[in-house]
Amino acid sequence: MKLYFYENIPLSNNTVKIEEEYKIKDQIVDIFIELTNGKRVAIEIQHSKIPFTNLLKRTLKYTKRGIYVLWILNGKTFNKVPQNQDGIRVSRIEFELFKMYKGRVYYLNIDPKGIISGVYALSYIPYFNIKDVIYKKESTTKRSIYCQEIRSLGLRFINGKYKLARFQDESIFTNCENDIYQFIKKLCLKEYRRCSQKINYLIIPLMNIMSELGKKYGFFLIYDVLKTSKSKINKIRIARFGFMKDNKNRIKESIKVYFSDYIDKYEDF
Repeated sequence: MKLYFYENIPLSNNTVKIEEEYKIKDQIVDIFIELTNGKRVAIEIQHSKIPFTNLLKRTLKYTKRGIYVLWILNGKTFNKVPQNQDGIRVSRIEFELFKMYKGRVYYLNIDPKGIISGVYALSYIPYFNIKDVIYKKESTTKRSIYCQEIRSLGLRFINGKYKLARFQDESIFTNCENDIYQFIKKLCLKEYRRCSQKINYLIIPLMNIMSELGKKYGFFLIYDVLKTSKSKINKIRIARFGFMKDNKNRIKESIKVYFSDYIDKYEDF
């Protein structure tokens, strides 16, 4: 894994220096990088399930020294594969890294014979038993997993409590929000023209959204984005989320949205 990053990181970044097992005082960095823009980066490769407190201490040491850290886990050790899955157990260290890296954890799968997969990111989404139609109780031990292939090892940087480096992958949560917004807007425009402004809202069954975007994002990610939209500041505006009657008088889990949240009053119809 060290050799993989030692050979490939310079292909996507302007490096001044790159070293394996580089010693910085009391820390030995798996891969140390110095970029032409002056930023210093430590790539830490983790094979075993260490206590998260140990990982946090190392991260804080790097931060105090002005070094950005990028944690990479061996997916083989952590029983992870580069694909979407539901109902998968996630360790404490994985879940905490997911929060630190703003919605992703990076992996490279390797065994004694060599590399099994390229670098990929996993995002963890709340998981529940779909059979529990009305009372959806989120699992405390399992998650739904969304996988993204990392196509570029170009580095980006997160400044905050910790100095963190990450790859140039996009946020799947943001992408999902944008696609849901565009889908709702399209439906609002269509219904607004059809009803001749007799009503000012639209009831959209969740399964209509799932039918359109489920293949791309899966059930749990879409559900989570919709469910949490009222507690976040984003472009998706939902007046009500729950079981409502659709236009055929059937009760389905739906969202209620107002046309005014999706249609500009000056828009040309």
